[in-house]
Amino acid sequence: MKHGPIFVALALATALAHPAAADFPSALVFATGYATGPPQWTPWENLPNLADSLWIYGSVGEVNAPFEDLVPAGPHELTYVFDAYFCVWSTHGGDLECSLTELAFFDFGRISVYLDASPDADFANPASFRDGQLVLRADAHPLQLFTETHCITGTRYVQRAIMTFTGGAWFDRVSQDGEGFLGGNLGEFRGDIPDALKALGYIGQSTSVVNIVVPNAVIPSTWGRIKAMYR
Repeated sequence: MKHGPIFVALALATALAHPAAADFPSALVFATGYATGPPQWTPWENLPNLADSLWIYGSVGEVNAPFEDLVPAGPHELTYVFDAYFCVWSTHGGDLECSLTELAFFDFGRISVYLDASPDADFANPASFRDGQLVLRADAHPLQLFTETHCITGTRYVQRAIMTFTGGAWFDRVSQDGEGFLGGNLGEFRGDIPDALKALGYIGQSTSVVNIVVPNAVIPSTWGRIKAMYR
């Protein structure tokens, strides 16, 4: 059976984001951050348009293996930024009787994590989330955001992306011979945000974790671990 590119992207992101496939589950826990985006988009009352941009800013709430010994003891803050994403696809789905899905794909962006010895992150000044030392960077695409409302199980919100680490001061913890490990970003993306942030141009909120997969010496066996979750 052949599957289209959208199905493949959904399945692959699910596998990589799932903690069961990760060598370092919840390596980073991203506390609630807020997204700036097109003013006409109100997740999940409607959908973004093609080429609409999306940025997400927030603080790292928890640092675990393989990074925990790299966090300084003194005053500091760790922040994250999802930057330069553009909508490449959005759609409605479901059977319209028991389930309804609203889905948006964003691409061309990346996730960056910064360490700042002078805590000053302020949602009124998005630049303050990326004025520290770059410690991690990953290409992360496609960034899949969707909500599914089911007549029996209720509503769930999902955010997920396939990550490939590319740089930063901590890159040696997530790379081998210069090749970055794979990871998965998994969490929720919702539209309910404080009015004060709406007034600043924010349109949604994001909460997620980063799971990391260390490749085996034989690459197919790495993919085998991931595919095993579907059996």
